[in-house]
Amino acid sequence: MEAAEIEIKIKKIAYDIIKRYLEKRLLVIFTGGTVGFADAMSEIKRALLDNELKCDVLFSKPAAQIHDVTSISKELNAEKIIVEGIDTIKSFKDFLGSYSAIVAGVLTRSSASKLARLYLDTYVVQTIINSLMMGIPVVSAVDAADPKTEGWENLGFMWANEALKNAFEENINTLSGYGVKFCKAKDLYPEIASLYFYNCIENTLAKPNFDVIRLERKVVTRDDIVLHLKEGCKFSIPKNAVITPFALDVIKENNICVLRE
Repeated sequence: MEAAEIEIKIKKIAYDIIKRYLEKRLLVIFTGGTVGFADAMSEIKRALLDNELKCDVLFSKPAAQIHDVTSISKELNAEKIIVEGIDTIKSFKDFLGSYSAIVAGVLTRSSASKLARLYLDTYVVQTIINSLMMGIPVVSAVDAADPKTEGWENLGFMWANEALKNAFEENINTLSGYGVKFCKAKDLYPEIASLYFYNCIENTLAKPNFDVIRLERKVVTRDDIVLHLKEGCKFSIPKNAVITPFALDVIKENNICVLRE
């Protein structure tokens, strides 16, 4: 076996080991929103498949009435299905401990309002707020929560005055302040990919005048970073590359900017 082939096999083994070490589940939440739902499902399915992610799903009571729980769970290949009103979550700390990120497929206006006001009376609200308090990243499609989006006009809801529209927008701004990352449903894929893997993206404190060093790696190690420390503090890596914990420590300690491209 040639040296190049051995190197490829070693890298694959290292990638598989590190991926198993880092791997956790993604929790996908459905609140009953329909605006942007098709785009959200498409993006979530693609992200799960391309990044080999496992997921569980949580349905609010309205979502279980509006959507087909069985069909959605099957499409996402969900291993665990939680339906509020049927299933019980005894400890949110234990429940959330197995997830690396939370994705709200399409957050409804009602859920956004309760979240902004910290009305912890549903599983969805408790899950998202407790996740933020535990340091678990949360990303959500904004389409169904923001009447200013195109989908609402297509449904005929275009006559709300500015005060009403601004009130809904304020809910979103409040949640953004809490730490929820919002995007359009059609843009969920890159958000999910970036949430799942350990990364440090576009650190604003990094000096902008250094050349960008491109690392074509599936797994970025501490040695990869240390080798080029004297050359600059900006690195470019593939968008789905895994950064090992030791490499991440070096990145943070040296204020290094890492761009996923």
